[in-house]
Amino acid sequence: MNLEQAADELYRIPPGQFTARRDTLAKDAVRDGERPLGESIKRLRKPTAGAWLANLLARERPREVGSLLGLGAAMRDAQAKRAGDELRRLARERQGAIAELAALARALAAGVGERPGPSAVAELQETLEAAVADPDMAAALRAGALTTGLKYSGLGLVEGAPSPKHTRPSSASHSASAHRTAEKERSDAKRSAEHAARALQDRERALGRLNDEIVHLERRLSELRAEKRKVEGLVADARRSLDAAQRALRKADQALERLD
Repeated sequence: MNLEQAADELYRIPPGQFTARRDTLAKDAVRDGERPLGESIKRLRKPTAGAWLANLLARERPREVGSLLGLGAAMRDAQAKRAGDELRRLARERQGAIAELAALARALAAGVGERPGPSAVAELQETLEAAVADPDMAAALRAGALTTGLKYSGLGLVEGAPSPKHTRPSSASHSASAHRTAEKERSDAKRSAEHAARALQDRERALGRLNDEIVHLERRLSELRAEKRKVEGLVADARRSLDAAQRALRKADQALERLD
């Protein structure tokens, strides 16, 4: 088994089974001499209920998911052309497709004994909407390994919103100020992301060391238990020998008494 195969299995099964199965696969890899693989498997994170539903759709119904994502490209093209009527038609198709996929996800979940709640379905629908809106999020959905739901916060043209050609243009100074503000926010966000990534790496390394120590201690505990069983056997043998010697001593004492 490689990491891709492990992920394929783990992100199909219900979240409640994820952690136990992941740990088993990681231990199996270490036992088979594939420690780096085991550590990589151990780092896989359990998905939320809504993310699992999205992964289930991406892996079990890729064609239907692809059809939905195709609407996203068509909507971006219509928006670029300022084709309001076409955009509104596509938006209605999008909503219908998302509703159908949500129903399909519930059916797939029921097939493995799961009944997702309203919050999980809402998270799935938000994820599908985000994937339609953003190509990067669409690629993340197609990969089928989400751990949390997707959220889209971009400012796109939506049904019922005024067309860009009717929007009063901002002044140049306001545009420049907004650009500087956006650049600063991006810079701050990038630093925060880098800091979070470093912190995550440090904690994952610490977790890896702890897992290695646990494996070592479990092995040592197994050895000590085996040694304990061996010593217990020797103690039992010694007790039997002592009992036999004591019986022989009593017989010898009785024989001496008869001779006297």
